[in-house]
Amino acid sequence: MSGDKTYFEANGPELIKRLGITKTEFALRMGIRKQNINTLFKTKNILVIRKAARVLGVPFELLVSYPEEHDFEGCTFFSDYVADSAFLRIVLPYDRKDDLFTIINDCDENLGMDDACEIPLYDEENRQFDFTINLKDNKIKGWHYESGLRIWAKVQNLGTYELQNGDGKPLLQIIGHVPNDIIPPKQTGFGDYVEFCIDSKGTVTNWPTEPDLMVFAEEGTLPKPIRSNKWGRAKQVLQTILNARLSPEELEWIKNNIHSL
Repeated sequence: MSGDKTYFEANGPELIKRLGITKTEFALRMGIRKQNINTLFKTKNILVIRKAARVLGVPFELLVSYPEEHDFEGCTFFSDYVADSAFLRIVLPYDRKDDLFTIINDCDENLGMDDACEIPLYDEENRQFDFTINLKDNKIKGWHYESGLRIWAKVQNLGTYELQNGDGKPLLQIIGHVPNDIIPPKQTGFGDYVEFCIDSKGTVTNWPTEPDLMVFAEEGTLPKPIRSNKWGRAKQVLQTILNARLSPEELEWIKNNIHSL
């Protein structure tokens, strides 16, 4: 298990990140200030180290030394989750008015230009693309469309990428930047862009031959429920209101009339 070595060599703060616990949560459970985390992992106080091991859910030995023979009992590694992965779920928020998206079918028609047409893989209610790729054959799970599809978009930091096991159970997530070591285009994605070329059988034809799933062990976190794009849109609206520097009277008017707008 070559990926496990990285965890034993990680320093304390890096280990916290890789195990999916935030520094704030760790500090709270340890009863210390967040800025004292680095100092904590340099302590020689055995009782403190034992408490930190319990909070992180890792063996005590992991925090005090780097033994030749590691005790793996009770220790969970993200690399183990990667090894168990079978599917990759991708959720990308999309509004039909978003000109950063290009959605083209086999007839070279831009489906995003027609509000009435059906867009494959698009969840109209939640306004987001939501599809799952079988990592064994690069086919999209549940594909039932007659024609192919090309999706090109600048999604920036709004996507969710979730590894799942063979039963569809979530294992690890990357939320935000595009993991272009997996998601095409690999060379020109820059963490912002996605491109999916899908044929009529639902196969992603430009999927990398050897996707680097270990990026989930390095950058992933434990999964959280994937919210619909409605929450993102609501957040954007609220942010716009805050940036508008409205008067108390205007804010009160919005509060009283929100249901009639």
